[in-house]
Amino acid sequence: MSLHIRTRLAAADERVTTIKIPPYEIRTKVFFMIYNMSTDNIEAKGFEFYEVLMEQYYPWFAQYMVMQRVCIDPNFHDICLMFLHKVNSPVLDMEIRKATYANCKILLRSDIIKSCSGERTLLKNIGSWFGKSAIQWNQDPSTYVDGLIPLIVKAYQKGLMLAVVQFISKILEPCQPIISVGTMEILSLLAEIYTKPDLQLSLEYNIEVLFRDFGVDAKHTKTNYLLKDVKHEVA
Repeated sequence: MSLHIRTRLAAADERVTTIKIPPYEIRTKVFFMIYNMSTDNIEAKGFEFYEVLMEQYYPWFAQYMVMQRVCIDPNFHDICLMFLHKVNSPVLDMEIRKATYANCKILLRSDIIKSCSGERTLLKNIGSWFGKSAIQWNQDPSTYVDGLIPLIVKAYQKGLMLAVVQFISKILEPCQPIISVGTMEILSLLAEIYTKPDLQLSLEYNIEVLFRDFGVDAKHTKTNYLLKDVKHEVA
């Protein structure tokens, strides 16, 4: 599985600055290092990384890790977080976060996310990574509520709720079962969507699962009526 070509092109267009790409020999070493990384050699790989890659190439490495590894292989997430912990570079962490946010935005804007299950899977994968990495960096994923609420509203308008609910479920997974104020705001909005008469059955099921994981009932959750006058496409 990989990003659709149109999504890749969008990713390239999204970049404000040109990413410096390391020489072929260095790229080959990096690919080999990451491909052969395991829990048994994670410390050695951390030291090797510093020897192989200069800081000017960190944006390139971050894009590679997020687009080629994190999005595609959820089983790689934990070992990637261990690796970043061993490298212990605030600069690299920042670049990884930037690449994560950028690729989330790109996938969510994809014009084929509604019809392509592969792209939705990539979105779920990066949502899972988003949540796990936020926890590692001592952040509650639900603190991004200011960005997630408009995202849900826009997805509701465009008929993309199934993809977005799955994405948000993965982001909030590490928070379960504790419900913070931010999480409650998100759940309240989803509860409002849950009450809509034209709700798709698969979407209804996904919302119910998310609420159940937090130990609450979507039917009895107070809503904020943010969607009262919002027109939408049926998902």
